[in-house]
Amino acid sequence: AMLEACTQRLPELEVGLARAEAVAGPLLAEEKLGSSELQAVATKTEAATGEPAAVLQQVQEHLRNAEQALGTDLRQHRLALEVTHVRVLASREAKRLERLRGASADAKSRVATKAQEELRAAQRR
Repeated sequence: AMLEACTQRLPELEVGLARAEAVAGPLLAEEKLGSSELQAVATKTEAATGEPAAVLQQVQEHLRNAEQALGTDLRQHRLALEVTHVRVLASREAKRLERLRGASADAKSRVATKAQEELRAAQRR
C-alpha cells in the first residue's frame, strides 16, 4: 500500500517538475536577462518548485516506510525490486528539483550585480 502511494504520486511529480522546468527555461538555457526579468523568472521558478518538492517529500517518506516494512524478509523480493525502482525514479526527480532550485538561487544572487551594471550603463549614456 505504501509503495502504491509512491507510484501513484510519481506522474504528478513528473508533471510538476516539467512545469517548473518550463518556467525556469530562460535560467536553464542561461539566456541573457535584465535584472528585473532575472528576479521575476527566479521568483516564478521558486514558486513552481514548491508543489513538486512537497510531492517528492511524501514519495520519499512512503519509500522509507516501505523499506522499513520490508526489513530483511527476502520472500518480499519482488517488492524489494519495486522499492528500488521507485527509489531510482525519486532520486532522478530529486536531482531535477535541485537543478531548478540551484538555477533560481543563482539567478537571485545575480540580480543585484546585474542591477548595478544596468545603472552604470544608464549613467554612461
